[in-house]
Amino acid sequence: MNQQRDVTGWVGWIVFAAVIMVMLGVFAIIGGLIAILDDSYTSGPLGTYAESTANAWGWSTLILGIITLFAAFGILKGATWARIVSVIMAGLVAIDHFATVRVYPIWGLIVIMLCIFVIYALIVHGRELEVQ
Repeated sequence: MNQQRDVTGWVGWIVFAAVIMVMLGVFAIIGGLIAILDDSYTSGPLGTYAESTANAWGWSTLILGIITLFAAFGILKGATWARIVSVIMAGLVAIDHFATVRVYPIWGLIVIMLCIFVIYALIVHGRELEVQ
């Protein structure tokens, strides 16, 4: 039984979510590489604790960014697995940026807010972009 689904304007929001995921992935990759190469990147007001964990944070952020990027391209192809992975990755990226709110409060809160928009769009309306 093949049912025809109505496509609404929310498809635009799904594409928006995918584009935001691409941006978040690229930003995470850049931030991760900078943290790996420059230990003082994440130190700021946190001092030596952040310097000692900058390398670990950089690698985890880099890996999150790469997975986020692949999931975003999967959303644009309409893959169901990509929606699931993207919701998980958006949650992990939000948690990852929550850890930096004390050092970069405005940037961290903006990224968390974008992650919330992405999660909402993918959970509530993500099915409209699925491959038939």
